[in-house]
Amino acid sequence: RGLHSVAMNAKVLRLFEVGKVDSARMELQAAASAGMFDKISKALWHVCGAPVQHVPCAMRLPAFGEPHEKELRLLAHVLQHAQMGDAASVCQEVERFGREILAPAGQWLKIAGAEKADVLVEALRTAPTTGRAGICWVLEVGTYCGYSAVRMAMSRPNCHVVSIEADPACVAIARSIAAFAGLSHVVTVWTGHSQDVLPWLSMTNAATRFGALFLDQRGARFSTDLAVLEASGLLLPGAVVIADNVLKPGAPAYLWHMVYGGDYTTHIVSVKEFAMPDTEDWMSVSYYHPLHPEILRRATPPLVIRRLEWEADRIRMRAQACGIGSGVGF
Repeated sequence: RGLHSVAMNAKVLRLFEVGKVDSARMELQAAASAGMFDKISKALWHVCGAPVQHVPCAMRLPAFGEPHEKELRLLAHVLQHAQMGDAASVCQEVERFGREILAPAGQWLKIAGAEKADVLVEALRTAPTTGRAGICWVLEVGTYCGYSAVRMAMSRPNCHVVSIEADPACVAIARSIAAFAGLSHVVTVWTGHSQDVLPWLSMTNAATRFGALFLDQRGARFSTDLAVLEASGLLLPGAVVIADNVLKPGAPAYLWHMVYGGDYTTHIVSVKEFAMPDTEDWMSVSYYHPLHPEILRRATPPLVIRRLEWEADRIRMRAQACGIGSGVGF
């Protein structure tokens, strides 16, 4: 029921976006009758002008081991402890949940929090803008629960984030967190795999060019997804490209391209992994300068780099295995 409530809220938000307020009201009334109502549902209830009445606000916590139980517990924690409409409070509670609740229980929340968030926000300050309004368009690949999308959207004025997430449940949770933070008007989350959504963006979103790109999906996809964006012209000259987890599990082919590909100046930043103070990771911060011939940009990495890429992807798959084998830690 917890995930059903989250999905309902995401559906209502989408109905609002396309102007179907009456349909949104009907969905909320059905959810109230079914007992699937939380704080976000209540806020949407008032926005759509539904009759004011007492509607219990509750969210059933999933049992340990249920699908997306960690992410649903995170959302419940944010709804209970953060201040609605206060994005900084929302991000603070997401981090607190990861550090104080999950970490002591041996679980990990995969977010670019703490030091990583500082690197991300600082890099965005230099991102170029578009149009007279000076909008900074940010593309994120790998939304997860929406923490970094919210952090980026609140990092500077006129910042709009377009984020891509393959897991529909995480999309619904991220949209809920963005709405609770009061940022759903500047955070758009699309559902789908990057290899499908990025070409679609290049065809349907031609007027938008991105001044910043945050790569936080599977590292083996970094180079491929970046190549699509380069070829489609969706990156502004001078765009800042930030990538997470380029040391652990690693993204060797991507780093090789960013250092030797010719179109980027790249800095590697050593940081502590979020909620894992004894674990070092790297983030790469690169600036796009499309001045060199195409043949130079798309040079093939040497064999040793491709071998490292294969090893990194193998480690990543073991680390993400849910209850299969012994797994591997960072």
